Amino acid sequence: MTVGYLDEATTAKIRGWAAGEQESIPELTLEVNGIRRMTFQPDSVRPDLFKIYGAKPVGFDLRIALLAGSAVAVKFSDGRPLHGSPAKVVLEPISSRQKLLSSLAKQDRILEIGPSFNPMAPKRDGWDSYSLDHANQDELVKKYGPDGQPVHQIEDVDFLWHDGDIESAIPQSLWGTFKACIASHVIEHIPNLIGFYHSLDRLLTPDGVVLLVVPDKRYMLISSNRIR
Repeated sequence: MTVGYLDEATTAKIRGWAAGEQESIPELTLEVNGIRRMTFQPDSVRPDLFKIYGAKPVGFDLRIALLAGSAVAVKFSDGRPLHGSPAKVVLEPISSRQKLLSSLAKQDRILEIGPSFNPMAPKRDGWDSYSLDHANQDELVKKYGPDGQPVHQIEDVDFLWHDGDIESAIPQSLWGTFKACIASHVIEHIPNLIGFYHSLDRLLTPDGVVLLVVPDKRYMLISSNRIR
């Protein structure tokens, strides 16, 4: 029997999951205020459901603009609604992370440089992301744990990089396969920007993108002490 749940419906997205019988991926229908809007299938893996349904597509995260207060229902092909349907659309502020990831899909291969304890596209959320850092997971936990940082968010590090060109730390079979490179609060620490971009030119697909999060001086504390 097919089962599923509508987790949330906001003005920016609809999120939930559905699993079919014998490894099948169910076909779902989205209705807004009783009007059929689209038909789709779950297309992402939900790590939180691994133990029950395995590592297969059961999740969906539809990026769609909706009016607050609208009634949303997701139904199976036989007309049965997912648990949680209908749901009332609520407002959700768009975070900087949502803006950063808005042009990407979870199946896009992503290289994230120096994610540490705050990955922008965490594997645990179903992103096909690969991390590159200066230390492995255990070493990062030991480094940031004493500072009270959320080290539980540190994920396995795929590539270790200490010096030289970035691509030297990544198997050549993966060169030219990354849809995006994410670097959050990293670019300001890169001593050789030209070399950085040359490396990404080798690692990204022809239509790949570089997504940077940089410090905003409007929200930085600046010391009044000056070196004379």
